[in-house]
Amino acid sequence: MADDKTKQARKMFDTLCGALDADDLVYRKDEEEMSVSLSFAGDEFPVEIEVTADAERECIRLISPLPFAFRESRRREGALVTGFANYSLREGCFDYLYERGSVYFRMTESYRDSLLSGVSFAFMVSLAVSTVQKYCERFLLVSLGKMSVEEFCTEE
Repeated sequence: MADDKTKQARKMFDTLCGALDADDLVYRKDEEEMSVSLSFAGDEFPVEIEVTADAERECIRLISPLPFAFRESRRREGALVTGFANYSLREGCFDYLYERGSVYFRMTESYRDSLLSGVSFAFMVSLAVSTVQKYCERFLLVSLGKMSVEEFCTEE
């Protein structure tokens, strides 16, 4: 059973790499972990993305950490705006680590009893980049105390 899961994950990983190659994207590949890392120059901030084929869970996992953390004095506000941002999203979510003040954008897509296409992977990466770009500056402004939670919530 574990072998079947690993074979399926390998197929998904190969499809992911094929989709990235087809879009002429530059990425770092870890064959053993079945993961890739990509960087995009965003409008205001760079966007780092890691995509992994998770054989055990039979899913593709995308994670994009924001390039800053909320200061300890602003972590409550970080939790509030993260919750609000998640309420507004249709795909993916922001994870917030209160103890560190770190924010990550995360998406998962199951391939259990199915296959994902290269188009699915291109959509995931594109959506992650646009979502992080949309919210990153606003998260930063709240973390610096230059934007209130209320302002964050009304700029939607």
